[in-house]
Amino acid sequence: MNGSEQTQSADSAGTMTSSADRMVGMDHAEVRYFTRSYRDSIYQNRHIFKDKVVLDVGCGTVWLYRFAAKAGAKHVIGVDMSSIIEKAKQIVACNGLSDKITLLQGKMEEVVLPYPKVDIIISEWMGYFLLYESMLDTVLYARDRYLVPGGKIFPDKATMYLAAIEDGEYKDDKIGFWDNVYGFDYSPMKEIALTEPLVDTVEMKALVTDPCPIITLDLYTVTPADLAFKVPFSLTAKRSDFIHAVIAWFDIEFGACHKPITFSTGPHAKYTHWKQTVFYLRDVLTVEEEEVVSGVLENKPNDKNKRDLDITISYKFETTDNLRYSEDGQRKITILKPLPPTSAGKKFQLRNTVIGVYDKGKAGSVVETEQSIVDENGEVLNGDYNPLHATPEPGQKMGFGGVIIHGLFSWNTAAHGILRELGGSDPKNLREFQARFASPVLPGDKLTTEIWRTGNIEDGFEEVRFVTTNNRGKVVLSNGRCLLKVTGSKSKL
Repeated sequence: MNGSEQTQSADSAGTMTSSADRMVGMDHAEVRYFTRSYRDSIYQNRHIFKDKVVLDVGCGTVWLYRFAAKAGAKHVIGVDMSSIIEKAKQIVACNGLSDKITLLQGKMEEVVLPYPKVDIIISEWMGYFLLYESMLDTVLYARDRYLVPGGKIFPDKATMYLAAIEDGEYKDDKIGFWDNVYGFDYSPMKEIALTEPLVDTVEMKALVTDPCPIITLDLYTVTPADLAFKVPFSLTAKRSDFIHAVIAWFDIEFGACHKPITFSTGPHAKYTHWKQTVFYLRDVLTVEEEEVVSGVLENKPNDKNKRDLDITISYKFETTDNLRYSEDGQRKITILKPLPPTSAGKKFQLRNTVIGVYDKGKAGSVVETEQSIVDENGEVLNGDYNPLHATPEPGQKMGFGGVIIHGLFSWNTAAHGILRELGGSDPKNLREFQARFASPVLPGDKLTTEIWRTGNIEDGFEEVRFVTTNNRGKVVLSNGRCLLKVTGSKSKL
């Protein structure tokens, strides 16, 4: 994702998927790779499984519950929503295991197990990006409801990683394609393409940075609330190259084993159907060896479908070379109380602060000051003193040609316009507003904001998407989203 980009995953059925669903389309080598890890974790630890009651969550037709039965478990219970469970029962019968394996079709939260408690939970619960359409919440329910104190979970630990890659050719094919579609300009579609992560196989040679672990989930202690998280990352370049995307993958650990067993879904490991998750950047970063791209990844379950994810990646690339510097351009405001439409009746102070004193020798000294407008509560309303927005010299040195308009001007102008057209200019109708500064606005630019009502309602406020372009057709505000109470229906400003 770009300096800050957000993606909403596609809608899913919202039901518990199974290991059988995940195996569709997988080749034999892939099945052997990760299934061998499960098999070894069970067969090499028969002393743990002997005479134990085992629960397989999302069992499908795979071998996990059969491995457990063969390892000496007292009884194995498999639970799955899919009708494939009927075929699984036939397979159990064919292998003479009907007396040791009970298969139940239904939701984990609704089925009645033949045992009140279980000693071990096994599950192949992982989804793309570890958590997309995963069964982890169901495993956690089974843990809290059925696992005995001191019971075991296979696997019991998952660690997510990030790295940055060079992928210019593929990015041009996927994103640049929209610039010219059979002679037509479809560039507005690039915004949609950039907000959709790509699940694909990444070659190891594409990695520009070292991997960075961002979060580890311990299945003995993690809670459903922990699946919404905000974590920092730091990616150190191991060579001079370009960065076009950030990728994510995960490693799985069976820590309850006598000798821990692991497998990885990263680009350095054997192929799995989880592949890697690719987040393309709007910007292309030009990095030198040992330079660092730092940032924050935020993940949370979608409000409408908890198996979908809303992911935001913000980054900052700091370098002394201003032409290569890149920073998060996303801004978001959540309004907790109505904004005042006028300053009438308010008291403000203009405060001067000395922020620098520079000795110029015989010429004397230069004192740099900042003026801030402060209300009666002491809150600063405006404190920006960036000369980039006042004098042409900094902008010329940075390649902008001169002065550029403050980004918050276009941000605020779009907010005012959308509120006027759809919310009756009533500040109480605006709950949330966010957008990314995609490109500079120059004095004299004409800005156009296009608005789309999604029909999605959150606490009485409708989600509205928007994009703002200048008179040259270039996007200046992207990833626009706001929540407001709609009182009008115009769609273009």
